[in-house]
Amino acid sequence: MEKYKIAALDTAQYQHWDRLVSGSITGSPFVTSYWLNAYCKASGENFEILGCYNLENELVAGFAFIKRTKFGRFNLVVNLLGIDSPLVFQSRNTNLESKRESFYFEIANLFISYLETHYNHIEFLFKAKFLDVRPFKWQQYEEEIRYTYLGAIESPEIMLASFNPDVRNKVKKAQKCPFRIDVSSTLQEINISYSLITRSLDKNSQSQVFTEKGFASFCTELAELGALTVYNIYLDNIPVATRVIVKSSEIAIDFQAGGNEEYFNTGLNQLLSYEIFKDLFAQGVKTYDFRGANTPSVAKYKAGFNFKAVPYILVQKNKGLLFNALMQAKFLLKSFYAR
Repeated sequence: MEKYKIAALDTAQYQHWDRLVSGSITGSPFVTSYWLNAYCKASGENFEILGCYNLENELVAGFAFIKRTKFGRFNLVVNLLGIDSPLVFQSRNTNLESKRESFYFEIANLFISYLETHYNHIEFLFKAKFLDVRPFKWQQYEEEIRYTYLGAIESPEIMLASFNPDVRNKVKKAQKCPFRIDVSSTLQEINISYSLITRSLDKNSQSQVFTEKGFASFCTELAELGALTVYNIYLDNIPVATRVIVKSSEIAIDFQAGGNEEYFNTGLNQLLSYEIFKDLFAQGVKTYDFRGANTPSVAKYKAGFNFKAVPYILVQKNKGLLFNALMQAKFLLKSFYAR
């Protein structure tokens, strides 16, 4: 008899999955059933959660992901905005690191085998705190290293003192302005947040993954569960900057951000970060993840708060000769028309 079996979870089993996620060292707010459900309803995507059960029919691991179909017949596991660490597993009660590693390798290989049997393309992120991608590397997955800034949430005094002098000065300058911060996450505030995010994305020639209506439903649903907060900062009632923070009891993650660049010299953008840290500290959140610092301008801004730059890894692989040929043809066509 096989030691473990893999099966797709139905909605009645999601509560068991969410408990596994909350208790796992690899758990992430982005792979909870309620986050995936809200995200997919808002974006029109589809998700699946695979469970790994032991002989006692206990859920000991799982893999949660967004899936698509391409060219009408090929199944894909895709990495989309925010989502990370889809592979979640139960901690082993042992003092032997080799036994914990052996369990992880066994579970990872089971999911690799399952995914490669059912999907032609597989891609996902390992979060910064968990970087052991060896089972995937040994199966010829491609790796791409990315970076974020990760740090501890401490008292406001300690946080402010740790900022770079220029950031600290901007915060103090902005504190003298007639500003206000809204954390109500009402529909009106969510719509204002959307407009600021879209403004920043347009400025950088990037597209928004949500429609305005989809963004509103996504934020509203998660805000009601306490898993998301929309922070908006105003100067004389003019919206200046926004941050959408996804959180659990342990970690807060900068999911989306935006602002009106005409007011960035006021320091209100830096003040908003500081006020978010203050609010998270009051809630008992331990860690903050700036989520991404992969362009010079973004890295420069986020580095000023003196968090630690840490890597996270994207792994990906294509399966099947026909699918590879189609993807190569698509790449060549895209390169040709881009000339």
